[in-house]
Amino acid sequence: MARACVNIAMSERLASLNAPVAGRGAVQARVLRRAGFTLLELVVVIFIMILLATLAVASFHKFLETERIRLAGGAVDSAVRMARQYAMSKRTQCMIEFVSPDTDTTETVSVSPLQITSVRDRAFADVVQPAGSMRVQTRYTHTTADLNFRGFAMFDLSSLDVAGATDVTLEAIVLRINVGAVGTTFDNIDVKSVTSDAWDQSTITWNNQPAAGNQLASVHVDAAGSYDMDITDHVIAEYAGDKKVSLRFSVPNASPTSTYYAGVTATLEVRRRVSMPASAEEDIVHRQVRIIPYRRVINVATGGFSWLLDCDANALATTDLPRNIHYVLTPALAAVPQYDPADLDDKRAQVSKRFLVLAPDGTCSGAAPAVKDDPIGAREHWRGFTNTVILRDANNDDLCLLYVPPATSFTRQRYLFAGTELDDFEAAHAPYALW
Repeated sequence: MARACVNIAMSERLASLNAPVAGRGAVQARVLRRAGFTLLELVVVIFIMILLATLAVASFHKFLETERIRLAGGAVDSAVRMARQYAMSKRTQCMIEFVSPDTDTTETVSVSPLQITSVRDRAFADVVQPAGSMRVQTRYTHTTADLNFRGFAMFDLSSLDVAGATDVTLEAIVLRINVGAVGTTFDNIDVKSVTSDAWDQSTITWNNQPAAGNQLASVHVDAAGSYDMDITDHVIAEYAGDKKVSLRFSVPNASPTSTYYAGVTATLEVRRRVSMPASAEEDIVHRQVRIIPYRRVINVATGGFSWLLDCDANALATTDLPRNIHYVLTPALAAVPQYDPADLDDKRAQVSKRFLVLAPDGTCSGAAPAVKDDPIGAREHWRGFTNTVILRDANNDDLCLLYVPPATSFTRQRYLFAGTELDDFEAAHAPYALW
């Protein structure tokens, strides 16, 4: 009996101990049932993840779009800094060349005069002389005849333009005169500029001839034939202006009647470089910025020295800009002598490059940009932008403006991204006809 009571007590005690454990199991079961997502919750989570991924991709794409023009601007800035540091540390000159895959061709073309005639003095001072050639003569006395002649020729330089070209650069211009007949004594023929192009071969006379300007060239003529004179600088200046060149031909000294030059004609022999737009394949080719040092060469005649650009193979660095980055404003294409070990005469060759030059004192210089005068006023507007480079991203029209101050050690940069910034820039710098 006593043992039965003890068994009943132990059973009740065990039951009381097992009751909480069973309760904890129920709670755990309920927790396990709620550990996963419901279908609705899963859909919401997936939607949020897709939205965040879309925003991230869009932001990254925008970052890449703007980063391309920033990388290009940084590459040019780094080149300027490296070139300046090299020039100052080595006490030499250093070039920063802007290399573009535009199709450049160099050719020599002949420009015939638009008008050519002579004028004659004294009794013929109001008489129009025959056109088509010139007679040039200065007689020391007027006792027997009126034998003072001057020649005039006008050239239209607009014939040097090339349709569709991105740039036409005149590199060298030779004035070639052909003398048909000479006397028995000889002198020079002087060539001077003319202050006005408002003359016509059908009306010009000694009394209404335009005034002469600076002397451009002179050549001694002692036989019939051709003679060449270099008038490059003057013609380039006129090409950048109204594209007309008027020249006056005369004998500088009073001479005997036996000194004369008849049947004189003239042409301009122009070496020009024509840059055509890049093709679709060339459009994605990397533009480059190249750093080339100069050599110091001794002038045997004077004992002094001058600078000679080293060959491209000895460039300090050549950096590719990102694809689709274009140069839309750089210094004008200019001719420069460059070291050429293959040249047997003087180890140099004439080349054309777009460049800035860093001097040993750290100063920077570059030619004024050469742009088309379309619309009218564009060329004059941009000529003041020396030491300036403008890059454009062909994909989205983002711009990078870089200005290298002549005497400071840093490059000023400004970025314009497509939209209102670009519109404001175009409005502020109209006419903005660079592309």
